[in-house]
Amino acid sequence: MRHPVSPHLLYTSLADSDPAVAAAAARSLGSLGDLLAAELLVHALREGRTSRWRVAAQLERLAPLPGTLLEPLLWDPNPQVRLWGARLIGPYQERALCDLVALTRDEDPKVRAAAAEALGHRTDDDAADAVIALLDDPAWFVRAHAARAAGHVAGARAADPICSLLGEPRSWVRAAAKDALREIGAEAIPGLLQTLSSPETLARSGAAEVLQDLGLVDRLAEEDSESPLLAQIHAAGGPRLRETAEARHAELPWPGEERAA
Repeated sequence: MRHPVSPHLLYTSLADSDPAVAAAAARSLGSLGDLLAAELLVHALREGRTSRWRVAAQLERLAPLPGTLLEPLLWDPNPQVRLWGARLIGPYQERALCDLVALTRDEDPKVRAAAAEALGHRTDDDAADAVIALLDDPAWFVRAHAARAAGHVAGARAADPICSLLGEPRSWVRAAAKDALREIGAEAIPGLLQTLSSPETLARSGAAEVLQDLGLVDRLAEEDSESPLLAQIHAAGGPRLRETAEARHAELPWPGEERAA
């Protein structure tokens, strides 16, 4: 209808006790797509009039219109609001860098995790320093978010501290560290080679897995199948890694031959 009173009626309906009504009101405010609708959605997120994830989905839909409206959420006394503010402002690469860096020291670990994720969209040295510092966070899920962010925003600078997460007891942290090291690529190899000598079995195994994914195992097998380094990687990765690598190497064509179609 686009009646002048529509946004305000929809805003009131966000607090309806029926979840279906509240969901319809959120979608309809998002459909309006103007600045007033964005302002009302930001107010609704701050007040918790309905599920914050539902409101956040509409604010994401309206990007980049709500940009300036999101920054005050980062200073809100409610940690849930700060969390959603960080998540929403992450893709706005030119906004709120200093505030997001400050949130990496927030008392709430979920806010720190959201800040790490948001900083992963940046390319600034301050962002890189902040996420590297979070690799030692006491909360495991913050370390996982920080690892992924550091792999993207800090690159080779973060390789060694990310390698230290390969021995983490939490599988989520180890998986994030491996993904980050794969993203860093060849520049992560020196740190991974050092990790092969770690006293922790998980760390050695994780390093061997990433080295295989980066192509070092195949390269060593082609150059010298009796290489001591290759043997060390096989020992660290365990029988399955060795069997997989040897089977793959057996399928490689000899020099001068074409791979079978």
